[in-house]
Amino acid sequence: MGRFVAEPRSPRAAGCLFAILPLGGAIALGLAGQPVIGLLAGTGLAAVLATLFWLVDRRRA
Repeated sequence: MGRFVAEPRSPRAAGCLFAILPLGGAIALGLAGQPVIGLLAGTGLAAVLATLFWLVDRRRA
């Protein structure tokens, strides 16, 4: 009668982090004269956040 079917949860899309954060880092530190460091820092931060998203999604499933 009133059966609830658990819908599979869709994973979060963390790929946008790899587009936004390196660009933002390059712009932010580019104003300080260090765009390459900003690019690398943004890429590193995106990798860390994407890994955290993946771990959380794995636990939720």
